[in-house]
Amino acid sequence: MENLSHRGLSQTLACCLFFLLGLNAAYAQDAATGTAGPATDKSDKFAEAYAAADDAINRNRLTNSFFAIGPTVGLPSGLNLNASLYLWRFIVRGSGMFYGSDFMGGQADFGFSMFNGTRIRHSVSFVGGYMRRTPLFALDSAFPDNKTGVSQSGTYLGGAYELFMAGFFLQGGVGRALGDEVKNPVLIFQAGYLFQFP
Repeated sequence: MENLSHRGLSQTLACCLFFLLGLNAAYAQDAATGTAGPATDKSDKFAEAYAAADDAINRNRLTNSFFAIGPTVGLPSGLNLNASLYLWRFIVRGSGMFYGSDFMGGQADFGFSMFNGTRIRHSVSFVGGYMRRTPLFALDSAFPDNKTGVSQSGTYLGGAYELFMAGFFLQGGVGRALGDEVKNPVLIFQAGYLFQFP
């Protein structure tokens, strides 16, 4: 009786061993012929996903380079023409207007985008500008007969935060006046709509 139980156990072990050897041979054949198993399919899907993500990043870099132009209100000349060149994360911008020798202004910005999205962009810029204006009426009692006021001009430097969202442009910052005639701190502000051209 005891010999019969040992003989049954050895037959069971032998069957299990043959089954494992068969699986090992089938796996070796799949690896040799290049047949993709479940693990290989999973790794291929990950590789395809990574490749698609890389392509999306490259397309995003290209689509985030564009030219934008449009009207804005604010410094340096009240109603400005704003032209911006977006080169992925770098921004070069010029704005201003010439209304005559008594009223004009120009501003140049060099910026860096902190966040580039499909419809929104956050950036910071170094700003430098020049403005010249003549008030319509003199506020200084020393010029009672001068109805055109006193011409004021000056340059300024500063920094600004910018939001560009689906064409809408907003810039706000603080600058320091460098001229002798304008000595107060300068509030840098522009708001308007820019049309994009890829």
